[in-house]
Amino acid sequence: LMARYNRVDTALRINGVLGLVGPFILLAVTSLGLAGLAGHLPLHRLLMILAGVLLIILGTR
Repeated sequence: LMARYNRVDTALRINGVLGLVGPFILLAVTSLGLAGLAGHLPLHRLLMILAGVLLIILGTR
């Protein structure tokens, strides 16, 4: 999309939208995966995975 519009201001807007949407998609996919694994993994492992996702989110801010 950025190359198609060939304008810097439009490219920055697209980049900003993608930067906002990315973390939400990560959280949604992780939540779906954890919901599927909830019956198979012990609680401390699920908490470790959630802590890892939280660190990823905080590290990319």
